[in-house]
Amino acid sequence: MLRAAKGILQSADVTKERLRVIRVPGAFEIPVVAAELALRQGKDKFDGIIGLGVILQGITSHAEHIGSAVTQAFVSIQVAYRVPIIHEVLVFASVEQARERCLSAKHNRGAEAATTALEMARVMRSLWCWSAQTRQERLLIYQIVTWINGRFPALEWSMLELCEKFHKSPCLSEWEW
Repeated sequence: MLRAAKGILQSADVTKERLRVIRVPGAFEIPVVAAELALRQGKDKFDGIIGLGVILQGITSHAEHIGSAVTQAFVSIQVAYRVPIIHEVLVFASVEQARERCLSAKHNRGAEAATTALEMARVMRSLWCWSAQTRQERLLIYQIVTWINGRFPALEWSMLELCEKFHKSPCLSEWEW
């Protein structure tokens, strides 16, 4: 899954320097690392976090409890910090089932996760532009659009287009107000 995810991200021009892979001892430990990454701000801010992992079901219900805890933690983290967390920490009955559902030509959960992360980064950038926290920020965006349209009438940029022009890469922190 990791190899496929990295391939998709790199094909979308996410450079190796901007792609961070962090390995943890088990699935239960993934959310605490995701929370730490979600806290980052400025140039260290992440546009998305992909959690990849396989939990194999044993005789007891332990795997289901771990899977449920990871799911609940991911939801809480992404809502609290407004950083998309792509959840691909999956519970399977067997290794064969995991291979079929994660690594086959028909299903590669790593590739799907990377594609979703790229799309969510785009969605969040578009929302970010419209959800300026203060009236001053909204006014600044409006003034920039007005100035650009006044100087370059052929462009006729909207506020959303302005944000998209400056947010071409997956990293939101490349251009800050």
